[in-house]
Amino acid sequence: MSVLLRRAIRTAGRPPVWLGMAFAFDAAITAMAISSSPSVKMSGLLGVAPLLTCARYGARMTALAVCYALALCAVVTMATNTPGSGTSWRFGIAAAAGTLAMVVAVTRARRESTLIGISEKVQRAILRPLPAELGGVAFASHYQSATAGAMVGGDLYDITMTQFGPRFIIGDVKGKGLDAVGRCAAVLAVFRDLAFAETDLAKLAEQMDARLSPDMGIEDFVTVILAEFGPGEARIVNCGHQRSRAWSASFWTTPVTASPTTCCSSSASPSRPRSDLSDIAPRAAA
Repeated sequence: MSVLLRRAIRTAGRPPVWLGMAFAFDAAITAMAISSSPSVKMSGLLGVAPLLTCARYGARMTALAVCYALALCAVVTMATNTPGSGTSWRFGIAAAAGTLAMVVAVTRARRESTLIGISEKVQRAILRPLPAELGGVAFASHYQSATAGAMVGGDLYDITMTQFGPRFIIGDVKGKGLDAVGRCAAVLAVFRDLAFAETDLAKLAEQMDARLSPDMGIEDFVTVILAEFGPGEARIVNCGHQRSRAWSASFWTTPVTASPTTCCSSSASPSRPRSDLSDIAPRAAA
């Protein structure tokens, strides 16, 4: 039940849904103000829409909500035929709420911009540039966030040279912003710590899952591909990530052939969140 409630709250908090709720609330207040007795001052609540909008949107959309609230004030004034003092207090409350909402929206946007800048710097420090060549294997990488105009996301990658050969990780964590950067840092730290100790790549995935699971929330997840490069072969373990592909010199792609293994069976109980590195059986390809 708590999971369903959390999902409902998360859905209601999405900007389009949130904006629709704010506008619908003011529309309902307008209808009640027109239909109720003149002694009931319902129209004073029309300033709620701008205040709700500023919590999820910037100055432009908040200004639209202010105009919407003032327009509804005019509708109530014409419908109830209350000119003079009845009009001034109604518009005054809506204008005051709109002014406060604009100040909040501008302040919040500036703070978010600062946090994004910090996140980008932290992410650059975490996702260090890949070497052009390591262990006789050439590497290249390009990172681009799915969100237009933003760099910070939940993707991760790294490579390290071990006594078993070059080992590579690429993956995705739930979320975005500073929370995602923190999860990425945790996954990479565990990979860098265990990559030198475990000879078997599939068991490495199991150990990473065991290390990450206690710190994960019930709805958190991490999907990764682990790869190990040897003479003339590449061994791959896929833990819930998109299927890897092999690129030829002519730029045609073909899926990497793989057979499932029996490792990483799920041992997590409902009370013990897991990192989802064990949700899908790893695959090894040679």
